[in-house]
Amino acid sequence: MIFRGRFDDIVFEFSISGQSRGMIVVCDGLPSVPKQKDLLTRLNAVGFDAFYPRYRGTWESGGEFLARSPALDIADFVGFLKKGTVTELYKNATFQITGPVSIVGSSFGGTIALALTDNPRIEKIVAFSPVVDLVSHNSGGNEQDLGWLDGFISRAFGNGYRYKSDDWKVMMAGSLFNAPASISSERAKDILIAYDRSDGTVDHKKITDYCTKNSIKNIVSENEGHLNFSTIPESIWSQVFDFLGQ
Repeated sequence: MIFRGRFDDIVFEFSISGQSRGMIVVCDGLPSVPKQKDLLTRLNAVGFDAFYPRYRGTWESGGEFLARSPALDIADFVGFLKKGTVTELYKNATFQITGPVSIVGSSFGGTIALALTDNPRIEKIVAFSPVVDLVSHNSGGNEQDLGWLDGFISRAFGNGYRYKSDDWKVMMAGSLFNAPASISSERAKDILIAYDRSDGTVDHKKITDYCTKNSIKNIVSENEGHLNFSTIPESIWSQVFDFLGQ
């Protein structure tokens, strides 16, 4: 069953597996429509309690998007989960939660996940098709134009994302959050990146170089395009679940 909860400004959906293999926080892409119930159920099926928070200033959550780093929103949320209880809002039922917390992020959410690499409360990180460096993103003109995306989100999603364009520009400059350029070999063992060679949104060569430089485990697919939670094939999920279960 999918429940709804709230922590501070952050509204989230969650589902409890009852198997206590740990907790997974799902970080969605940008833009996206909150529709990850199937993913939460899937994570439950392999033994994880699953949580799907909305970044501050997006959808049902309060606050202003990009007024602070969304990575801090997720770090705050992880700290909340570590307290060991979560309450669903409809019947006010409380659940006990325990075990390590891992992050699974797609696209923008993958970059957020990587930005949390130094957080000691996070056990493992899985990033699908992340931007690995916002500063150099689209420098070759072969990646998604984030300047265009700003206008598109305003036109197409309205109050689903409530932010100032000046804050968007700070994000584009990599000043708000970014994947760390260097990761220790010990921490790299806890990170998995999956991406596709036909991706037209992020440059797969940059991800390849990033994984090589930092000795990060990776899964490389062909002809799947930009990996988001709606398009990731079962062959990749099976490897992800093996990694999370190690």
